[in-house]
Amino acid sequence: MARFSGNEASLENCPWHVTSVENVIDDVEILEKSEKKYIFSDLGYSHGLGNLMFQLAGLYSISQESRAILLIPMSTSLRRAFDFQKNFNNSIQFVDAKVAKRLSNDLEPTRITMTSCCSYRNLTAILFNNNRKIEKIDGYFQNFRYFHPESEKTMKKLFTFVDPVRKLVDEFLENVGISLTVRSARMIETNVANDDQAFEMPEEDAFAKTMIVGVHIRHGMDISMNSRNRKHGHVDTPIEYYKRAIEQISNVYENVAFVICSDDVAWARRNLKLGKETAHFFCTGPREVDMAILSSCDSVIISTGTFGWWSAYLNVNATPDIYYYKHWPAPGSVMEKMTNKSEYFMKSWTALE
Repeated sequence: MARFSGNEASLENCPWHVTSVENVIDDVEILEKSEKKYIFSDLGYSHGLGNLMFQLAGLYSISQESRAILLIPMSTSLRRAFDFQKNFNNSIQFVDAKVAKRLSNDLEPTRITMTSCCSYRNLTAILFNNNRKIEKIDGYFQNFRYFHPESEKTMKKLFTFVDPVRKLVDEFLENVGISLTVRSARMIETNVANDDQAFEMPEEDAFAKTMIVGVHIRHGMDISMNSRNRKHGHVDTPIEYYKRAIEQISNVYENVAFVICSDDVAWARRNLKLGKETAHFFCTGPREVDMAILSSCDSVIISTGTFGWWSAYLNVNATPDIYYYKHWPAPGSVMEKMTNKSEYFMKSWTALE
């Protein structure tokens, strides 16, 4: 399947059917005549999947605290991965392009902008003053205090992957299981030609007894080639970090397999250099499927960036082992000054060099 960056992934090039939006707000008068309160955002700060999810999570939590309905564009690529109409139809509503543009223009004078990417800010006192019924809020909201721990279950329900994504995840993991079974088969005849060798399959489920470790390797152009992002404080996760994490986990568990997802699979293959003795499998995308696969693993080694963060946070296991790179953001950078690591990384996660 095709692999897209945040700016390229769209509803139009989605490889599976995207659920249609019902009851789209197509006229601003509908909002003006309503007695309800609304918070609008065009989710325009970043189109990366993880960044979009932080924007939605923060805005949804703020709207719930304010007893308001969250308005978002029906064109958002989040609809590729999640169906908000299924369980959140009364709290999240979609607006068409015409209404989104009108709201952006009309609300510009009173727009609230979160200038810090990763700091928490309580907006309750400044929202809906002077009889305003609609607020426009923009920001990154990359701080779990907006929704964790109080709304952890809600977030996991909000970001439940759509059935076509889940189906692709199940197919991928089923193939991993088949490969692990073949790897664990025991050769029982050795004095015959190679094409006639007989094998005994294990009685135990090879997949069930194997620790499946997800690995997210980020090596996109936004980090490796964007000097502005690097100056701001973004850093590459060094390949040595992944190798150390893989070695550490391999020393703990007897049966372990690594599932590697990356925005640059060719680079990951070249640099990770895992031998045949290490069971490993590469994801094939798209990004929504990669995240869903990672969140299904027993343990996750995440990269820097929000994609890895959500892959860990949405993990379906009760007590997954999560590993993250210790030296992000860059020491002394603008981003480091904006980031309180205790409000970004979970206490249960493990920092590695």
